[in-house]
Amino acid sequence: IKGTRRPDGTYRKDVVRKAGYVPEDEQAKYHDKWKMDAPKGVVGADPEAEEQAKRAGMSKAAKKNAARKAKREAERRDPAQAGPPGS
Repeated sequence: IKGTRRPDGTYRKDVVRKAGYVPEDEQAKYHDKWKMDAPKGVVGADPEAEEQAKRAGMSKAAKKNAARKAKREAERRDPAQAGPPGS
């Protein structure tokens, strides 16, 4: 790109680019074709079994976390009825 003169009289340098150069922000984004075409889920797993597991309910840890959350909410609403701190 040819240099230009600024309004204050100073000169901008010429910008030298190689033939065929495409700026980084104008380049097409890279997409991995293997990731795009990859099957979803666990390889070799039965999709019906996965659906049944989702419908079965919460895991033991999820139930425990839900109980903790409910307890914290109850303490936040009415601290007088809650037990001693740390219980």
